[in-house]
Amino acid sequence: MKGRARKASALVAVFIVMLVAGCEPQEPPSVRQSRAIAAENIELRKQVEQLNRKIERLKEQYEKETKKQEKLLAQCQQDKESWKRRPNRTSEARWSPSWTR
Repeated sequence: MKGRARKASALVAVFIVMLVAGCEPQEPPSVRQSRAIAAENIELRKQVEQLNRKIERLKEQYEKETKKQEKLLAQCQQDKESWKRRPNRTSEARWSPSWTR
């Protein structure tokens, strides 16, 4: 998951650098270059949007799994407490530490 987030961050960084680089006064590019750059920008934006959607889905999955694990932990703790409270006289009668004999 970290790798995907890094890729998304890298794409966003590249996009920002491209925007900043485009703000500097330069010789006007040819129409063909402008169209190629515009097409590339559109593609990069689509990729960023896809990655952002994927990040959101992964966050939702993580939250669901975390809630599921928290419920399981709470159930285990309840079971543990109920076992502690349960009288267990038969096992106490059979077992006694060696130092009490």
